Amino acid sequence: MRRIGRYDRVVTFPSFITLPTLVRPSEADPTLEGGYLEWAQDDRSRAPDFYQIGLGSASEAFPRWTVFAPGYARSVNLAEFPAYTDALGWLSVPGEPEAYVSIYLRAIELEVFDYDDFNRVALRSSSWRAASAAYWTVFLPVEP
Repeated sequence: MRRIGRYDRVVTFPSFITLPTLVRPSEADPTLEGGYLEWAQDDRSRAPDFYQIGLGSASEAFPRWTVFAPGYARSVNLAEFPAYTDALGWLSVPGEPEAYVSIYLRAIELEVFDYDDFNRVALRSSSWRAASAAYWTVFLPVEP
Protein backbone atom coordinates (compact mmCIF):
# COMPACT_ATOMS: atom_id res chain seq x y z
CA MET A 1 0.00 0.00 0.00
CA ARG A 2 1.27 3.41 -0.83
CA ARG A 3 1.02 6.73 0.92
CA ILE A 4 -0.39 5.36 4.11
CA GLY A 5 -0.05 7.88 6.87
CA ARG A 6 -1.61 9.01 10.06
CA TYR A 7 -5.23 10.00 9.96
CA ASP A 8 -6.14 13.22 11.70
CA ARG A 9 -9.74 12.20 12.21
CA VAL A 10 -11.66 9.16 13.36
CA VAL A 11 -13.54 7.19 10.75
CA THR A 12 -16.71 5.66 12.17
CA PHE A 13 -18.05 2.59 10.42
CA PRO A 14 -21.68 1.52 10.70
CA SER A 15 -22.38 -1.51 12.84
CA PHE A 16 -22.05 -4.83 11.07
CA ILE A 17 -24.90 -6.82 9.64
CA THR A 18 -24.58 -10.26 11.22
CA LEU A 19 -24.00 -13.27 9.01
CA PRO A 20 -27.12 -15.13 7.96
CA THR A 21 -27.29 -18.76 9.07
CA LEU A 22 -28.75 -21.54 6.97
CA VAL A 23 -31.90 -23.13 8.42
CA ARG A 24 -33.03 -25.29 5.52
CA PRO A 25 -31.23 -27.19 4.13
CA SER A 26 -29.56 -27.76 7.49
CA GLU A 27 -26.22 -29.12 8.61
CA ALA A 28 -28.02 -32.30 9.67
CA ASP A 29 -29.69 -32.66 6.25
CA PRO A 30 -27.90 -30.54 3.62
CA THR A 31 -30.25 -31.59 0.78
CA LEU A 32 -31.89 -28.82 -1.27
CA GLU A 33 -35.44 -30.21 -1.45
CA GLY A 34 -37.91 -28.60 -3.83
CA GLY A 35 -35.76 -25.53 -4.32
CA TYR A 36 -36.67 -24.22 -0.85
CA LEU A 37 -34.01 -22.17 0.94
CA GLU A 38 -34.50 -20.71 4.42
CA TRP A 39 -32.13 -18.69 6.61
CA ALA A 40 -32.08 -16.85 9.92
CA GLN A 41 -30.77 -13.37 10.64
CA ASP A 42 -29.92 -12.25 14.16
CA ASP A 43 -32.77 -9.95 15.27
CA ARG A 44 -30.30 -7.81 17.22
CA SER A 45 -28.60 -6.89 13.96
CA ARG A 46 -29.87 -4.24 11.60
CA ALA A 47 -32.09 -5.65 8.89
CA PRO A 48 -30.50 -5.47 5.45
CA ASP A 49 -32.24 -3.69 2.59
CA PHE A 50 -32.12 -6.81 0.46
CA TYR A 51 -30.54 -10.22 0.06
CA GLN A 52 -28.62 -11.34 -3.00
CA ILE A 53 -28.67 -15.13 -3.38
CA GLY A 54 -26.43 -16.92 -5.86
CA LEU A 55 -26.38 -20.59 -6.83
CA GLY A 56 -23.78 -22.36 -8.84
CA SER A 57 -21.43 -25.26 -9.09
CA ALA A 58 -18.84 -25.47 -6.35
CA SER A 59 -16.23 -25.93 -9.08
CA GLU A 60 -17.13 -22.68 -10.90
CA ALA A 61 -16.23 -19.15 -9.90
CA PHE A 62 -19.51 -17.48 -10.88
CA PRO A 63 -23.09 -18.34 -9.95
CA ARG A 64 -25.44 -19.74 -12.57
CA TRP A 65 -28.45 -18.03 -11.01
CA THR A 66 -28.80 -14.90 -8.92
CA VAL A 67 -32.05 -13.96 -7.20
CA PHE A 68 -32.99 -11.11 -4.87
CA ALA A 69 -35.22 -11.00 -1.82
CA PRO A 70 -36.33 -8.06 0.34
CA GLY A 71 -34.53 -7.53 3.65
CA TYR A 72 -37.47 -8.80 5.71
CA ALA A 73 -37.53 -12.16 3.85
CA ARG A 74 -36.14 -15.28 5.50
CA SER A 75 -36.81 -17.79 2.71
CA VAL A 76 -37.12 -18.16 -1.05
CA ASN A 77 -38.60 -20.79 -3.31
CA LEU A 78 -36.12 -21.38 -6.10
CA ALA A 79 -36.67 -23.43 -9.20
CA GLU A 80 -36.95 -27.10 -8.31
CA PHE A 81 -33.71 -28.75 -9.31
CA PRO A 82 -33.85 -32.22 -10.81
CA ALA A 83 -32.81 -35.05 -8.54
CA TYR A 84 -29.25 -36.23 -8.98
CA THR A 85 -28.78 -39.54 -10.77
CA ASP A 86 -25.70 -41.13 -12.30
CA ALA A 87 -27.15 -40.33 -15.71
CA LEU A 88 -28.12 -36.76 -14.88
CA GLY A 89 -26.12 -34.70 -12.44
CA TRP A 90 -25.37 -31.06 -11.96
CA LEU A 91 -23.14 -30.58 -14.99
CA SER A 92 -20.46 -28.06 -14.12
CA VAL A 93 -18.31 -29.29 -16.98
CA PRO A 94 -19.69 -31.55 -19.71
CA GLY A 95 -19.23 -35.14 -18.63
CA GLU A 96 -18.47 -34.33 -14.98
CA PRO A 97 -21.75 -34.56 -13.01
CA GLU A 98 -21.86 -33.14 -9.50
CA ALA A 99 -24.45 -33.90 -6.84
CA TYR A 100 -24.10 -30.57 -5.03
CA VAL A 101 -24.43 -26.81 -5.56
CA SER A 102 -22.84 -23.87 -3.79
CA ILE A 103 -25.01 -21.08 -2.41
CA TYR A 104 -24.02 -17.64 -1.26
CA LEU A 105 -26.30 -15.28 0.62
CA ARG A 106 -25.36 -11.61 0.91
CA ALA A 107 -27.21 -9.30 3.28
CA ILE A 108 -26.81 -5.78 1.85
CA GLU A 109 -27.61 -2.29 3.13
CA LEU A 110 -27.44 0.91 1.07
CA GLU A 111 -27.61 4.58 2.06
CA VAL A 112 -30.91 5.07 0.21
CA PHE A 113 -32.91 2.11 -0.99
CA ASP A 114 -36.38 1.16 -2.22
CA TYR A 115 -36.79 -2.56 -2.96
CA ASP A 116 -39.75 -1.92 -5.27
CA ASP A 117 -37.72 0.49 -7.38
CA PHE A 118 -34.03 -0.42 -7.44
CA ASN A 119 -31.63 -0.76 -10.32
CA ARG A 120 -28.23 -2.23 -11.11
CA VAL A 121 -26.44 0.56 -9.23
CA ALA A 122 -27.61 -1.12 -6.00
CA LEU A 123 -25.66 -4.22 -7.05
CA ARG A 124 -22.33 -2.40 -7.13
CA SER A 125 -20.42 -3.04 -3.94
CA SER A 126 -19.25 0.59 -4.04
CA SER A 127 -22.89 1.55 -3.36
CA TRP A 128 -23.18 -0.62 -0.26
CA ARG A 129 -23.14 0.90 3.20
CA ALA A 130 -22.71 -2.50 4.87
CA ALA A 131 -22.86 -6.14 3.85
CA SER A 132 -22.26 -9.64 5.12
CA ALA A 133 -21.95 -12.83 3.12
CA ALA A 134 -22.28 -16.51 3.98
CA TYR A 135 -21.48 -19.49 1.76
CA TRP A 136 -22.72 -23.09 1.88
CA THR A 137 -22.55 -26.27 -0.14
CA VAL A 138 -25.79 -28.24 -0.35
CA PHE A 139 -26.73 -31.47 -2.08
CA LEU A 140 -29.34 -32.19 -4.71
CA PRO A 141 -31.87 -34.92 -3.92
CA VAL A 142 -30.58 -38.35 -4.96
CA GLU A 143 -32.68 -40.82 -6.90
CA PRO A 144 -31.52 -44.43 -7.17
